[in-house]
Amino acid sequence: SVGAPAIVNAVEPDQICEGTSQVDVIGENLLAQTRVLLGDLEATAIALTDVDRISASFDGLEPGVYDVRAENGDACGTTLQGAVEVVAKPIPYYVDPPVIYSGVATGITIFLAGVNGDDISEVFLRRQDGRGNDIPLNVDFDPIRDRATAIVPAGLIGAEEAVVFDVYVTDGVGCQAMMENALTITGVASVGLADIRPQFGWTRENTAVTINSLPAIPGEQPPFLEVPRVYLASSADERGQQAIAVQAIAYNRPEQLTGLIPAGLVPG
Repeated sequence: SVGAPAIVNAVEPDQICEGTSQVDVIGENLLAQTRVLLGDLEATAIALTDVDRISASFDGLEPGVYDVRAENGDACGTTLQGAVEVVAKPIPYYVDPPVIYSGVATGITIFLAGVNGDDISEVFLRRQDGRGNDIPLNVDFDPIRDRATAIVPAGLIGAEEAVVFDVYVTDGVGCQAMMENALTITGVASVGLADIRPQFGWTRENTAVTINSLPAIPGEQPPFLEVPRVYLASSADERGQQAIAVQAIAYNRPEQLTGLIPAGLVPG
């Protein structure tokens, strides 16, 4: 007997990720035994999901635009040209700041390249030691600058721990990428502060401040390093509010910094 040729009418989605991905082929005379090719690459698995609709899985995909062909035997099929684009995964390359304190909720910025779909749909943290669950973060994405911002909640680790996390991001096409050793969260407050002057500011203007540490201990790491971060947190509800970054930090010497408290803060 002679079988009917497999006919490809459409392919969904029309963008997939490099590496391992799958597509749905929609057409006529499609069977569980139908052979599906993306360019010259044959599907590693086929599943008949509905009448005249099959799911095809692929491994080893490289970026590019591909024809999709379905066959019910040699030379018994059709090709839909330029049906699918395989895109490269996004690249998260830096998290700022790279170290945060677990005692307060802190904002981070994830710098990225090659984001597909002009969106980041998901960001989560995963401990490198494999303990605990993934930690999803609410994220805002700026497609012009390819930066994602998120708030890391307080209290994720113990008071005496320092834990390294990998950061996972998923873009608008669904491509997921990971940055190893991206963020360290520490529960250890290792810098002793002596004072901040002035101790009062006006909410309607930026306030210039000088921050002094306790004296450095000879032979140990100085209190302040040359690229410091300084945050304000409400003493009334330290864990429930996001820490506010002090702006324009300047390193004067190992025991002194200057900066600007931003205007518009809630009095307290």
